Amino acid sequence: VLVPSVGPSKSATIVDVSCGSHHCAALTAQGIVLTWGCKDNGRLGRGKLSDLNRFVDLGSGKGRSEVQQDVYEPTAVDALEDEPVTVIGCGDASTFVCAGERLLGFGRFADGKGERHDQLVPTPVPGKSLR
Repeated sequence: VLVPSVGPSKSATIVDVSCGSHHCAALTAQGIVLTWGCKDNGRLGRGKLSDLNRFVDLGSGKGRSEVQQDVYEPTAVDALEDEPVTVIGCGDASTFVCAGERLLGFGRFADGKGERHDQLVPTPVPGKSLR
């Protein structure tokens, strides 16, 4: 059995878990959000360009193929360190958290106009609040 850690030799008590198609998120009793799985589209909230879809040329006219780099260890989303997260939820290629009166999302989700964008870090969801 794997026990998620939030730092050197610190185990975490998990109070909520949510899974998308290829990733998962967990919320600890201390309000820390952990993510793991496929990091395409920014769905893990790590805020690095390498989280976006990357493609490689297969050569000889065979086209291109997506390169997925998976993360196998639950790891804290640093950008949420100072946020009062109380609820988490995963979509197909996105993750959402309730932090105070704000709904934050990361990964691929639609903006207020219905257009899909990749958000690499937790970003307020346009037009949505928890008041």
